[in-house]
Amino acid sequence: MIKTKYLIIAAAALLFVVIAGGVAIVSLPFIFDRGNQPVPDFTETQPPITFPTATPIVIFITNTPQATPTDLPATAVPTALPTQTPVPTVTNTPAPTSVPIPCDAAAFVSDVTIPDGTDLIPGEEFVKTWRIKNIGSCTWTTSYALVFSSGNSLGAANTKALSGNVRPGETIDVSISMKAPEADGTYTGYWLLRNAAGEIFGLGDSRNKPVWVTVDVALPCYWASFVNDVTVPDGTVFAPNVPFTKTWRIKNIGSCTWASSFDIVHVSGDKMGATIGDLPQRVRPGETVDVSVALTSPGKPGDYRGFWKLKADNGTLFGIGKDQSNPVWVDIDVININTGFVFDFAANFCSAVWKSNVGTLPCPGKSGDSNGFVVHLSNPNLENRKEDEPALWTTPFRAENGWITGKYPAVKISDGNHFKAWVGCLNGNKNCNVTFFLDYQVDGGPIKNLGTWHEIYDEKVTEIDIDLSSLAGQNVTFSLSVEVTGGKASEANAFWFVPRIE
Repeated sequence: MIKTKYLIIAAAALLFVVIAGGVAIVSLPFIFDRGNQPVPDFTETQPPITFPTATPIVIFITNTPQATPTDLPATAVPTALPTQTPVPTVTNTPAPTSVPIPCDAAAFVSDVTIPDGTDLIPGEEFVKTWRIKNIGSCTWTTSYALVFSSGNSLGAANTKALSGNVRPGETIDVSISMKAPEADGTYTGYWLLRNAAGEIFGLGDSRNKPVWVTVDVALPCYWASFVNDVTVPDGTVFAPNVPFTKTWRIKNIGSCTWASSFDIVHVSGDKMGATIGDLPQRVRPGETVDVSVALTSPGKPGDYRGFWKLKADNGTLFGIGKDQSNPVWVDIDVININTGFVFDFAANFCSAVWKSNVGTLPCPGKSGDSNGFVVHLSNPNLENRKEDEPALWTTPFRAENGWITGKYPAVKISDGNHFKAWVGCLNGNKNCNVTFFLDYQVDGGPIKNLGTWHEIYDEKVTEIDIDLSSLAGQNVTFSLSVEVTGGKASEANAFWFVPRIE
């Protein structure tokens, strides 16, 4: 008899999976282990060993809500496989490559002033302004500048620093003062930006394109320039109803010749008795001409101004200024006159011809003129008092032995007429040391002296009263003169207070 201690019976595991209708079925037989049981001795008569039939274990797996094992018969097997939805193919799109923004880059926005092709006159001054945007990644500081690159600079400085910081995305207006050339033509200047390190940049993809200014320069046909007032400068004082002649010196700076048939005409303001005057001659471009009109001061005290332009023979009005539209003018002050005077030297002081060591002086003059001057004072401050009646401030040429004199039109003298005035130094001129002279001339004869008065600053004034009866019936020309005698010429500020014939 063969004896075996152990009998191990292992059932082979059978695994199968059936996928049907989304169900997976797994069947596993039990595995029997008879471990530690005696092995029968087959040499002896033994009853046959009967093994129980293995019952399969069924496991159900679903992708939908899971059914319990009792929902299907244990023997149910799907007969058809479901159609699976294809999984979409994923295509990887490459990410776009980013382009770095340069540090310094600019874009032109607009011409704030002087768009391309602006018409200018020769020598005209102007300000060009560009609006520029920072499209780079760096802030522009005041160390950045707009710099001249090429073309015509139009008289501008070569560099203009930015006026403030400009962050990326912001704009700035950059302005440069310029001047049109004197010759006709079209002119263009190109400008670029420069950073703090001195590197140049500009517009466009390559950052090297400039901004520019383009102007057209041409002379207008009719165009005048004021040179000076030959007579009656602004502020000249007159008594009421005094005839006078106003003369302007004017230059032809246009491209056309002025004919003698051209006029000077009143266009606005006070007419002062006249509306038109003639050009005395033909005037070519570049030449000057003295143009005069006969006027009369108004009858009431006040300030008066009249405006005048030139008129071509085709009716075109033109004048001075960059657009040829500005007028010339005459400006006078009419003051009260004492009707009890035979002649008022203060009220009529610009009817006199005033001269000094250097020649003829304007009337009225300008205070402080080193050549000497005469000015009308309505409320003079004398060395000893403040007054409310007029005086003539007469200052000689500012030098040792400097002098000033005013020669008046002739006055017919009657018996009993007197020349009267007060003379002295104006307040505050402590180094004033001058001599006054009253001279006269009859019918172009020799000049004679009526009196001489020496004055220093002593807070006293000298009163003058001279009987003119010896000159009765004659037309007499009087002259008022002052000379520097000592002291300081810069303080020789003398006055004639209410000089008159009565």
